[in-house]
This record gives sequence, C-alpha cells and structure tokens, in this order.
Amino acid sequence: MARKSISRSIGANIRQFRTEKGLSQEEMAAALFVTRQTVSNYETGRSQPDLDMLQQISAVLDVELVWLLYGKPESPSRRQKRRTAVLLAVSFLWLILSGLLYWFAVSAARRTYVTMPRILIRLVLIPSGMALLGAALAQLLDCVFGFERRMSRKLETAGRWAVIGFSAVNALLVLPFLIWCGWILIQILSGAGSIAMTFPRIPVYQVLLTFFLNVMYHDPFVYLLLGGAWRLFFSPEGTR
Repeated sequence: MARKSISRSIGANIRQFRTEKGLSQEEMAAALFVTRQTVSNYETGRSQPDLDMLQQISAVLDVELVWLLYGKPESPSRRQKRRTAVLLAVSFLWLILSGLLYWFAVSAARRTYVTMPRILIRLVLIPSGMALLGAALAQLLDCVFGFERRMSRKLETAGRWAVIGFSAVNALLVLPFLIWCGWILIQILSGAGSIAMTFPRIPVYQVLLTFFLNVMYHDPFVYLLLGGAWRLFFSPEGTR
C-alpha cells in the first residue's frame, strides 16, 4: 500500500513538471525512448520508474532528481506568506477572544464585585495579543514591500539588546504582581475568609512596577511596536 502511494506521489510530480515544461506525454515518451503508455503508467502510479529512468526523466524535465521523489520545495517567499497569514489569523483570534473574555469579566464584576479577572485580562491577554499582531503586521509589510534591512551591525546589536532588555525588565517586574493577582483570585474563588488585598510596597520597585502596569493596562499599543521589533530583529526572514 505504501509502495503504491509512493508511486502515485512520484507520478504526480512527473505530471506536474511535464506540464510546467510544456511537454505532451508523446513528446516526453519520444525523449525517453519509451511509449506514451509507459509515461502514462508512470504518472498514474500503475508502474514506477527505476533509478536510471528517474535520472533520465529529471534530465528531460530539467529538474532535480529529489524533486521527482519528494516534490519541489516551497519557495521562501511563499512559505513566508503562509506564515504571515497564520500569524495574522492567530493574533486576530487572540484579540477577539481576549475582548470577549474581558466583556464577560466586566459583566461578572458588576454582579460579584470581583475585578481580578478583568485586571488579569488587561495585563496579560491583551498586551500579548498586541505583540502577536505587531509581529504579524511587520511580517506582512515585509511580504508586501519586500524590504531589506540595511543597518550596521552595531545598530542591529543595539536594537536586539534594547528589545531583550525591555521585555526582560517588563517580565521580571510584572510577573510577581501577576502571581499575586492569581493567588488573590484563587483565594476569592475558594471562599477564603480574610484576604490580604494589598500588594507589598517596595519603594523603587513600586515606581517601576506602576510604570509598566500603566503601559500594559492603558497603552497596550506599545506592545504592538514591541512585537514588530521582535520580528524585525530576531525573525530569520528579517536578518541578514
């Protein structure tokens, strides 16, 4: 069964490359010194050409032998377009889902006075969705305009470190607060009696944390730029 499947796959590849070459089965058969029926059998998978015949076919069709066996590899531009479409779809679905969850969280908060789910959605799901969308839009611009970055190695390195630095500081500062929010939410849902609702105050840390929380909560579009920067400096298609 597997052998028949392989024969059909090779036959489909032969038919594809013959058609692209603009040859009829009769013309290809004449070039290979075989009958038209033999070529037809190859293409339909009724019979499989041996290695010598495959080499002759690849020479006649002017394609790599491995292409006859496994198909023509996808071009980088086509692969990039497919990845861009997937990334755009995922980012839009992520943001739509985040918006729906936020709407439900706000509705629930009016009835239960539990605001923690709404806060977590605004601090986690929406900024991460914006970052995904930023990466998708940057990749889309690359697909449409085919831009090539022409920057010095120093500028490229500085950009990478800036993106890594901002992301790392953001994560290290906000992660303890998010863990605390999650713990409070678990306590509320479990019906615990007294709950310490005040996050520990550490002077310098509190100032930096407040800055990043304000950005994440009120200005999530910053993460649109951050996602685009990640794609620009770290994506294989965006690097030299």
